[in-house]
Amino acid sequence: MAMGEPQHEYELDEHDVRMVQEAQPRFMPPYAELAADPQAFLFQWGKMTYVFGLPDPAGFPPLPTPLSEPDSDAISRYIEVCRELATYSLISSTGGVSVNWTAEGGVEELKVEGPPKEALRGFAVLFRQLHSDDDEPASYRTVKGILDKASHRAGDDKVAERSAMLKQWHSARGKLLQFSLTDLARSKMYAARNAPPEFTDINREHSPTTLISIFNYGEYIHWGRRRHDHRSAFEDPVGGALLEFQFHESLIGLSHFYLGFAKVLESAASAFKTP
Repeated sequence: MAMGEPQHEYELDEHDVRMVQEAQPRFMPPYAELAADPQAFLFQWGKMTYVFGLPDPAGFPPLPTPLSEPDSDAISRYIEVCRELATYSLISSTGGVSVNWTAEGGVEELKVEGPPKEALRGFAVLFRQLHSDDDEPASYRTVKGILDKASHRAGDDKVAERSAMLKQWHSARGKLLQFSLTDLARSKMYAARNAPPEFTDINREHSPTTLISIFNYGEYIHWGRRRHDHRSAFEDPVGGALLEFQFHESLIGLSHFYLGFAKVLESAASAFKTP
């Protein structure tokens, strides 16, 4: 907002930001004890609570009977990957992009704060094991399907409760595939002010799903089918830096979701010992 310009009635202020920052998670942020910065986990789960109000994973009703060995192995692997991912610097990162412009409108200085590329490459590979909907044997999609089927097979009086909780978690993931957690929180803050659609609507050129595809398959995992999209994004250095920051935000929000779902799995298997 330019100096001297009156503040718009819908302009977000420190109160709105503090409302999200102080949103108290309904449960301890999953695997925060393993994090490089546990406070960053609290902040992310404050946003997650503000946006989705997800139920405490510890309240997920345990399955009454053990899973098959292959299914148990897949769930154990998912949890293992989440525990490792929690230790990575990116998931605790805040980062940012700052630009100093010349009087003529050119870029005088571009500063990008974020994890080094080698850390991103390692994170992207591990993240893919949780995130891929295609061929990963211990992905979110796989283990969510295992849990859903196991619950229905159990036929106990907790089937409906489990189904409702799984539906709530799955719905949150669907939103995070479309919009970053930060954008969702900002949109909800505007909605709380009864702002019109031009404020509440999230208008980004790329969804998190598309960003993850561009950066993972154009640079970090494979120099493959999205490399031309990745190259074209950086024809404008500022635009490319902002796009990569949005990619980081997408990874962080989805990663915290996957960590939360790992706690759902732990609760589901708590009545018996997994291999």
